[in-house]
Amino acid sequence: MNARSYRLRLGSLLADAEKEATLAIPPDAKRWIGKLVDSNSNAIIAVTMTSLLKKAMCPEQDVRKHQTKMSGGYSGRTLDQSVTTPFLKANAFPAMSESGWLARSFEQNAMYTLDYPGAIGKAKKEFLLVLDLVEVKGADPAPMIAYMLQLLIKKKRRQRVSLAIPSNLSVKDTVGMLEKHFFYSYPPGHGASRLPVLAIHAIYAQLIAETGRYKGCTLKRPRPHTAADSQTRSLGDVEVLAGGGHIYEAVEVKHNRVITPSMVRSAFKKFESKRGLERYYILTTRMHANHVEGVSREIVKISRTHGCQVIVNGVVESVAYYLRLLRSTDGFVQSYVGLLERDPAVTYHHRSIWNEIAGGDTRGMEPPASGESGRRGETRRTDPRRPSRHTRGKRTGK
Repeated sequence: MNARSYRLRLGSLLADAEKEATLAIPPDAKRWIGKLVDSNSNAIIAVTMTSLLKKAMCPEQDVRKHQTKMSGGYSGRTLDQSVTTPFLKANAFPAMSESGWLARSFEQNAMYTLDYPGAIGKAKKEFLLVLDLVEVKGADPAPMIAYMLQLLIKKKRRQRVSLAIPSNLSVKDTVGMLEKHFFYSYPPGHGASRLPVLAIHAIYAQLIAETGRYKGCTLKRPRPHTAADSQTRSLGDVEVLAGGGHIYEAVEVKHNRVITPSMVRSAFKKFESKRGLERYYILTTRMHANHVEGVSREIVKISRTHGCQVIVNGVVESVAYYLRLLRSTDGFVQSYVGLLERDPAVTYHHRSIWNEIAGGDTRGMEPPASGESGRRGETRRTDPRRPSRHTRGKRTGK
């Protein structure tokens, strides 16, 4: 495989897409590809584009045979890792961390025929129909790639929002804005689970800059939202490195999930062989009195066998506590907004709603495409709660 020729072909098709020319594509194919792009599945976008690119470059290849172990097959994952996913990332399109084939639903040892057994998701039918169209009915894959790129370009443009950065906020007002942002009623497929992770990352960035506990420490970049811990070998969503390079503190963030004893046990499996980890936080936006005793027992066990201090508490409560340790809330707000601007898992809706909450002007922004927008629902706020009884030792606020 000549990777350079594949990259050049994608670049040429991107140039065609940017011209917004009318493409010769069957109406059914347009509808199917539109459904794939709107599925918000980075994996299905990568696998579809890789399959169509391979067909465009090697017409004799049956791209439904996506593994070399299949008779007459090829390695879709290799092509995706070396060409498609780097291309998507370079152009700020939705992308997986490495390859769409890392999603288990795509890696089964079975052809992508209409009866493929993998649980691909809500756009499975459309994905298989697109490949059936090029393999069985002989449709040209090149204009399909260009059309997919046209849709991705339009989607990216809709998500460009100049974000408001309020300043001189009180701790109470800052936390109130976060709660509104986390619990807004977003349209289906635009969940808010990434937002609490970014908030915790932003508060750690300020703690490292301003407090003595983290002197000499560095903060790892946020891991991709779609990446599993087993793939990234991460201990948590947020990781603080000590001067020697080992993980000093880690945080796992849950959204709208009550922490259970089994979650604590699962977390321990990630770091039981690690040494030098002083604290491991499990934070959630949904604190509840259930499971308190069971969670506390697991925390005590871990402390006795490993020595790491596990702390369970709320995301909002933790941010509020740490904001009081900072000189002002401005640095945190700037950091959070910067992550909203850059993180690929943050959508147009997340950004535009932040502007509404922050008092930013959203006039003049291109509205979402049909099917993406939704009327603003009632903002749900979490009730003020006391710090978790799960926290052991001296209260840290997390």
